[in-house]
This record gives sequence, C-alpha cells and structure tokens, in this order.
Amino acid sequence: MHKADIKALIEKRGKTVTGLSVELGFRPGTISNCFTVGSYPVETALAKFLNVPPQTLFPKRYTSDGQRLHPSVIKENSRKSDPDASQGIRSGSIQ
Repeated sequence: MHKADIKALIEKRGKTVTGLSVELGFRPGTISNCFTVGSYPVETALAKFLNVPPQTLFPKRYTSDGQRLHPSVIKENSRKSDPDASQGIRSGSIQ
C-alpha cells in the first residue's frame, strides 16, 4: 500500500501520523520512518490500529501467508524490481 494511502487511513480515524506514533509509544517520526525503513514492531502496531494485516500495508515485506521477510530478502527483492539497483546505480543519480 502506498504511504499516502496509509496516511489517509490514519487521518480518517482522526489522528496524525506523528500523533499516532507518540500514542503508540514510539518517537514522533517513527511511523513516518517505517514507510521507508521496515520495523516489525511499528508495522504490527500500525496494522492493529488500522485493523488490517501488516502484509496489507507493507506487501513487499511479508509473504502471502503473513510471514515477515528478513530485511536482506526485502532488499534483494527491491533490487530485482529496480534494474538500476542491480547494477549498483542509485535511483535518481546522475552518471
């Protein structure tokens, strides 16, 4: 799910991303950071708040049966989907 969609779901429940992060016991920017850097505790707390499985929010980080992938597998999978990354090229870099 796109981070804007997750943010919209949070806001539909009357919360801000920062406010929810603090309410759930995390530092203010933790949920925002979770959109780009995975964190199992944050993902599961957010999913519980939104009443959806974590794999619905972050499908690239989970198997179809809900098992959390190891971060190295997630990184490898993202490289496979980005041909520039597999060649050691960062997205948006000038050559």
